Amino acid sequence: ESKQNERAKAIYEQSLSTISGLKSISSQTRASFNAVTYHQLGIVAQEQRQWAQAEQHYQHALAIYIEFNDRYSQARTYIGLGRVAEEQQERLQAEQYYQQALAIYIEYNERYWQATTYHGLGRVAEEHQQWTQAYEHFSRSLAIYIEYEEKENADIALRSLRRLWQAHPDDAVLTPLAALLGRGLMIGPADLWGMVNSR
Repeated sequence: ESKQNERAKAIYEQSLSTISGLKSISSQTRASFNAVTYHQLGIVAQEQRQWAQAEQHYQHALAIYIEFNDRYSQARTYIGLGRVAEEQQERLQAEQYYQQALAIYIEYNERYWQATTYHGLGRVAEEHQQWTQAYEHFSRSLAIYIEYEEKENADIALRSLRRLWQAHPDDAVLTPLAALLGRGLMIGPADLWGMVNSR
């Protein structure tokens, strides 16, 4: 994987050089290509756990997206920045980036990406023992994944909720969670997590 990341990094860096030399395309098109390339470099640096480099690349991409008012692409980059901040234990910064992404995805009615963003917000809240917020964010994420019949991601959200419940049991969340799973029953924790394990 390390060799693959280094190869990808070299290709993206070469792309930046090539793009800057293209005179036959508009400056906006060139900027758009650069923004996508910087975003990809951010992903590579993130995978290599080079947080400062990842943040720098994402910030380059974001600046271009803001300059050309590409709101939708800004959201994707805010998520990358949120993950980098989250990895560095910068809770407030991570939450701010995720909230900026969420606002854009709500603006565009992009439900699937809202779920991803809610999940990120849930992780940040859980990490900092903001239990109520974490339950809310993970539950919203789960509801959207169920709506889209995304079993794999729904299972991830359910595991997050189970982990959260184990750290901070709150029986009040079980009934709404059971309803989300299509089982509007009054059930206890063992029954609910039995349903989760059977998925």
